[in-house]
Amino acid sequence: MTSHTPGPWRLEYDEDAAATLLYGADGFRLAELLSANHRDDRLLAAAPDLLAACQAALGLAEFAYSAIPGSAVEIAETAEQIQAAVLKATEEVTG
Repeated sequence: MTSHTPGPWRLEYDEDAAATLLYGADGFRLAELLSANHRDDRLLAAAPDLLAACQAALGLAEFAYSAIPGSAVEIAETAEQIQAAVLKATEEVTG
């Protein structure tokens, strides 16, 4: 699996180009975003942090699933949602 550009990522608004620039932690420009919706831009910038949070939550959910009887169904469903999101973010792109 190829690793993504490490976070944190940051945004810089370029008023002259009417674009938002997305930079990695190393200062390298990752993308020029032409979206008019800055909420989408902030979501993209938060991607590495969200992935790390999902990975941590998945570990806790897996622990709770084995340690807390009676809540297994809810925990398993949550763990499946988290796992799907992590896989979507980390799986190799083919094609």
